[in-house]
Amino acid sequence: MKAYLKWLIPIIALYVMVGAACLFYREIVREEAYLNELNMISANVQEGLYGADTIIKRAADCNDTAAIALSEYSFSKDKDSIQRLLENLMYEDKVVACIVCDNEGKGIDANGNAVSLTGEAIFDEIRNTYSKGGSGQLLVHDSKVLYSGSIAEVSRVEFADQIKGYLITDVYVNDLYDRIFYRIKYADKMALVSINGEIIAGEDVGTNLWEDSTYDLQVDTIKLNISQGNRYVARIDGYGFVIVVPSKITKGAAVAIYSKEELSRLIRPAMRRYRFFVMLLCAIMFIYILLNFAVFGLSKIIRKIILNSAENKEKIDALTGLYNKIGFDDRLNNYIQSASMRSGVLFSLVIDNPEKVSNETLKTFGSRLSNVFRAADLYSRYSDSQFLVFLKDIKEEKDIRKQTDELQLFLFDMKNEIGKHEPGTVISAGRAIMPRNGTEASKLIEEAVRAMELSRAEGRGSINFGE
Repeated sequence: MKAYLKWLIPIIALYVMVGAACLFYREIVREEAYLNELNMISANVQEGLYGADTIIKRAADCNDTAAIALSEYSFSKDKDSIQRLLENLMYEDKVVACIVCDNEGKGIDANGNAVSLTGEAIFDEIRNTYSKGGSGQLLVHDSKVLYSGSIAEVSRVEFADQIKGYLITDVYVNDLYDRIFYRIKYADKMALVSINGEIIAGEDVGTNLWEDSTYDLQVDTIKLNISQGNRYVARIDGYGFVIVVPSKITKGAAVAIYSKEELSRLIRPAMRRYRFFVMLLCAIMFIYILLNFAVFGLSKIIRKIILNSAENKEKIDALTGLYNKIGFDDRLNNYIQSASMRSGVLFSLVIDNPEKVSNETLKTFGSRLSNVFRAADLYSRYSDSQFLVFLKDIKEEKDIRKQTDELQLFLFDMKNEIGKHEPGTVISAGRAIMPRNGTEASKLIEEAVRAMELSRAEGRGSINFGE
């Protein structure tokens, strides 16, 4: 039983350690998978934004170029030339309206019709933002002239007749939401928002995402990253994750919000790969253990074959299958003579009983003894109830102590087991160390037997040392 425990306990310990390591690294792998997936989603959103930005940017460039040309025209006298310029702007993809107006909001459109933005909220915003010059973009929420939900490209203009006003190119991308989020799946919320959180495209247009208590967003941090043009990926406590990608279109951002459950759907392939790795590792360990058992069993078979070969039969004890006195002396001498620097530990064991020790006990003792140490070591039923064990190449003090402790445990177990059937059984042992107690087989055996006899005389069934 003890021989199997020497294998079983390390195996159990190994599996426990591997299991603990896999559980620990599983959470690390999961967090890494979350991060990788979030970064991939943000990259896809940014790609979608780039496609939409290209349309708006092209319209903005045309608007800026036309604004320069308008400086050559008189606002009051060159209406036809201004109209033709506006008509050219209308050829640009997604442009739905072009207007030139003065500081009061009165002007003409691409069809030459008189228009007026006076009193509209969008015109008040235009004057407040660009009255001192420059160009940029504004969102159109509600207007009778411009398209609601569109983006107004605005340039400040000074005409040749010294009249100042504005050139407004109105761009409406009706599939803006689909362009930005076309590759995104399983998100709980996706929206294009202004820096102040107003939803421009997506569900609940016109509402404020920053004020939605469902998600408990870190609004100040998000706004800071948007203003600095930085992508922002963060955890939402108690909910999941948020991805914020700055947008040049709105001066705001595209936002995608994921619950932890929905994001877990996206990382399933990565977690399946991790589970496959763990299963593969366990399979390799199992195969390794089987191979070790096979080698262990094969070594015993080989040893038995060698011991039972015809040329060694006269050196084998018929009852136990171990070496007899002749065989043990021969093998020990061969070992000592095969090299100059040899070391080892020799144990001499004897079983005493008030009655004669039975053959069954001797056979069991010999069989169990040969499983305590290595298959390459030497085992012998040296005389009737005396056994010798020689452990090869043992020289370090710690190794000697370890092997002595192993034998002590074995003797204790065997004494209890034999004592159940043959009361009064005592097992005594002696130890000799090579080269400390001798460098010849006869001297080494003599010292081990002397130490055993001391133990036998004490009657305690202990191990005495030949030192």
